[in-house]
Amino acid sequence: MEKGLMTSTKQEIIELLLSGTDERTTLNDRGLSNYGIDFADESLTNRGSCTCNLITSKHVEYLYGRLNDLHSQQDWINLVNEVQDGIKMEISGKVETNYEVFLGPSGTDVVYYPLLFSRERFPEKKILNIITCIEELGSGTVNAGQGKYFAGTNQFGNKIPKGGAIIDQDFVETEYLSARCNKGTIKDPKDQLRELIQSNPDKSIIVSLVIGSKSGIEDNLLWIDELDADNVLWNVDMCQFRHTSELIERLTTKGVSVMITGSKFYQAPPFCGAILIPERWMKRIEHVDRLTHFNLFNQIFSKYDLPEVFRKKTSLPEEINKGGTLRWLVTLKSIYDLRSIGQENITNVINNWNKFVNNELSKYDEFILMPDQAKTNPSIISFQVKGKKGRLNHNEMRELFFSMVESNHEGLPTERVFIGQPVAYGDKSFLRLAIGADNIVNIQNRGGDTFEIERRIIAIIKEKLIEFENNR
Repeated sequence: MEKGLMTSTKQEIIELLLSGTDERTTLNDRGLSNYGIDFADESLTNRGSCTCNLITSKHVEYLYGRLNDLHSQQDWINLVNEVQDGIKMEISGKVETNYEVFLGPSGTDVVYYPLLFSRERFPEKKILNIITCIEELGSGTVNAGQGKYFAGTNQFGNKIPKGGAIIDQDFVETEYLSARCNKGTIKDPKDQLRELIQSNPDKSIIVSLVIGSKSGIEDNLLWIDELDADNVLWNVDMCQFRHTSELIERLTTKGVSVMITGSKFYQAPPFCGAILIPERWMKRIEHVDRLTHFNLFNQIFSKYDLPEVFRKKTSLPEEINKGGTLRWLVTLKSIYDLRSIGQENITNVINNWNKFVNNELSKYDEFILMPDQAKTNPSIISFQVKGKKGRLNHNEMRELFFSMVESNHEGLPTERVFIGQPVAYGDKSFLRLAIGADNIVNIQNRGGDTFEIERRIIAIIKEKLIEFENNR
């Protein structure tokens, strides 16, 4: 048996689950991440699946058995292949699909893949990378979208130059389109997209739409057919992964890549990303013997992040992201558990939860629902907070958020609570409440819910607001 390939204690499994990411999973001197929580803290009620999730006893127990089967490097390679096939099975019900699964340490890492396919296909062309809803995506997307390092530590545990260029910047131009206007209403970027596509016929264009942003915004997928051109690669950021497999398959069949993660809706520990690359993209570079542009990302990706057919075409590191592989195993288990309760029950739980939370928030003058709530995913509810001097700005909202998640509270099944981090638009900001797959399964298994936890969380936000106002 190779040393370190079998894990036997809870703490070792926790450490393994938090490996292979970046500095976002590092804990500070108080034992907290930059989200204000310890990812292994089970004395915490989570209604923040739109931000990040926890390592639970359920995860650890499931992985005990799986890790006992890993005795060699080849066993881990087989497990990576199992994960890639498992993602296909959960989405398509088969492993022979019209797309391939490319893995990444996080959802932000997979932002690089469309850039790589563009560079391999048109190495002489400049890229125009257009990304919608930019303020409601991960903060690292700004750097990643330019082909720059978005973090200071990579999956191999090495320091990397955050903000430094990976792709020659002479070849990359980016356009970031905002999700909301100053009043908070959702923008329609269709005309901007049309103008950018039509005015750049000589560039290799990537358009990344969003289906499920931080507040659940969903771009109009009809734009793909209406605005398509021969020089455009279409990508859909579905990293919240709150949508049906049928929608994903419709997109890949149209030749659209789809980005997903397991560490949002499906509540795997942070972080695990993947992108489904359509067969159409694969065929365009299948004649290339050596993927030289992929090799530039040897500080980002492992050879085993790629599907088998591509591994021999690169000189990427052969170190397997064991933590990422286990996080995807947890995701696949969560997908299976959710599916087992039936779509009708899933829909009923989400709709009942949404109705209750909206109604409860409406009882407080201090909470103001974001505009266009009906246009967003119902498993996420976004709202502003109003104090004596008006609506809190982003810095004030962050102070309120951390005062809540870093404190102990009464009236909950646990001592602490986590909700969705504040999201900024301009100098304004909003909080989010969100449920994920594990929450839904637990509610269903209890025979429904009176949502007293939600009622108490909303009251806690009001209590912390009063404290915040008194200390200003």
